[in-house]
Amino acid sequence: MQTMFGSLRAIKPDLPQPQRSVTTLEALERFKQEMAEVGFRNVEIRSVTKAFPIGSSDEFWGNMIKGSAPIQMMKKGLCEVLWR
Repeated sequence: MQTMFGSLRAIKPDLPQPQRSVTTLEALERFKQEMAEVGFRNVEIRSVTKAFPIGSSDEFWGNMIKGSAPIQMMKKGLCEVLWR
């Protein structure tokens, strides 16, 4: 991921580093609090790391383009030559 975002920053230097947001559900304590507030009890959060297979760098990049809103926004903001 660092290589991918580093490459994107090479063509768009003002692109900020990806940041975790403490106000969203990706913040574990916030997520736990939200679950408790809607009635779940004994909320337990576990980190799960799962590797996903990557056949090639082209396949990985294609999947990232499809699944990443910031990358889609960048693609739409660049001319075809610069994007390539």
